[in-house]
Amino acid sequence: MKTFFTADLHFDGPKFYGNPRCTRPFTGEKWNALMIDTINRLVDYEDRLVILGDFASYRPGYWRLQIRCKNVILILGNHDNEVKCRNVFGGNLRVTCNMKILGHVHVFLSHYPHAFWNGSHKGWLHLYGHCHNQREAVLDALWPERRAMDVSPDTAYAKFGEWRPFSDTEVFELIGKRAGHDLVEF
Repeated sequence: MKTFFTADLHFDGPKFYGNPRCTRPFTGEKWNALMIDTINRLVDYEDRLVILGDFASYRPGYWRLQIRCKNVILILGNHDNEVKCRNVFGGNLRVTCNMKILGHVHVFLSHYPHAFWNGSHKGWLHLYGHCHNQREAVLDALWPERRAMDVSPDTAYAKFGEWRPFSDTEVFELIGKRAGHDLVEF
């Protein structure tokens, strides 16, 4: 089983298109179809998909049914309706979450980037969304060895030229070997 990460899918979110800070060149329906097709192509039924917020403002149940993966965790984002999302995701709805990937790598998950997070002083990774890849250069300049990254499709496009989720292996290859910016064993 692999784990995949994404954020800020904004299904049914046309207000984000046309925003000068938004790098997505698609209209709502084209975006929705692209992301569903891409997720279903990359993420197998038995895998785990973690969506780090801003999944779908209006119809989270509809969009959850479009994703074939059976194990989907949603970290609540600022554009998610908590009541609707709780009805859809139940116990798989979280505000933050800790998990292991690749059998041994600890990860702290939140919709928002944190300067310090649970386990940052122990080398844990931190994955988040919210920023649509607009703050990565600034955060990397402040903390060049930070073990954190935005996992939005915008970041995937900047790194790989494709709007898609990140696999656990890709995340580890990108940030897992960094020294970390928090003193280890603080």
